[in-house]
Amino acid sequence: MKKFLLIVTLILVCFFNAEAQVATVGDYRTAASGSWHTLATWQVRTGVNAWTAATVLPTSTNNVYIQIGHLITVST
Repeated sequence: MKKFLLIVTLILVCFFNAEAQVATVGDYRTAASGSWHTLATWQVRTGVNAWTAATVLPTSTNNVYIQIGHLITVST
């Protein structure tokens, strides 16, 4: 049940905040569907319209954008 609530919460937060925020340096976005704990899942913003492959995973202090069509799994 906790996983379900976490997923629903993440979807709602992403849906309602996606248009109100603009990505800045240090923000993360999905590069593909996958596990939260896999580096290949993420890109990090490094400049104006510049995204590169992440070298560290996003944490609770980072803004994270899940792109349309991507599914992120979170394991406990």
